[in-house]
Amino acid sequence: MRILILSLPFHGIEEIGKAIARDTDKTFISDPMNLDYYGQGIRHYYHNGDEIVYQEGGIERPYIFDNDVPNNTIITHYVGMNRLPNLYTEVEFLDAWAPKFDTIVGIKSTNLESK
Repeated sequence: MRILILSLPFHGIEEIGKAIARDTDKTFISDPMNLDYYGQGIRHYYHNGDEIVYQEGGIERPYIFDNDVPNNTIITHYVGMNRLPNLYTEVEFLDAWAPKFDTIVGIKSTNLESK
C-alpha cells in the first residue's frame, strides 16, 4: 500500500503520517519535495518523537520524484509550498505523481486565518 497525504502546512500531517506508519508498520517519508529540508549544508532543529535534535549537514533524500514509490510507504506533500521538478505546476505535478499511489488523502481546513 502506497499512501500520499496532501495538505497545507500546520495541519499536523507529519504527526498523522508518522502515527499511521508506526501503527501499520509502514515507512514514513516527510514531504520529499522540500529541498530546504533535504540537501546539503543545512542546519536545523527537529523533534524525533522523544527530544529536540540539532541536525547539521544534509539529510539524504528518501525519495526522488519520478522513481517508483516503494511499497508500504506513507508520503506527505505540502501543496503549493515547494519548487517542483520539471517546472511543473502543482496540478501537473500531482497528475504525474498521483498514479504511483494506491490511496491519496487530502487534509484541509476551513479556518484560513493568520495572525
